[in-house]
Amino acid sequence: MIMFWWLALLNTAAALVSSGFGIAAMLRPRALAPTEHKPADRFYAVMYGARSVPLGIAVAIGVWIMPASPALALLLAVAAIAQIVDIITGVRTRLWTMVGGAAFATLCHLSGIGVVLAG
Repeated sequence: MIMFWWLALLNTAAALVSSGFGIAAMLRPRALAPTEHKPADRFYAVMYGARSVPLGIAVAIGVWIMPASPALALLLAVAAIAQIVDIITGVRTRLWTMVGGAAFATLCHLSGIGVVLAG
């Protein structure tokens, strides 16, 4: 089944917001860090950005150019797993806005998988 346009739009928004946070983390790690800034924070911020930016861009493009593809289901599964890890990280650090955003993105990605596999 081809993904509904509104679900593709929600997945695009969730993916681009995640990419935006990845870029922000790379540029200003202190802005997103829950505790005092340590030298290693820059390293981990770049690691986060290196994952979130290309994955987010791939999802944002993929939902539009391959809306009924099994490859899209796999891509969305990878994105959902990454967001689940973000949820766990947010819970452990008590960053509830991170938990909320990642939960929303996870629901978007899992819904997209359901629609693609239903077809």
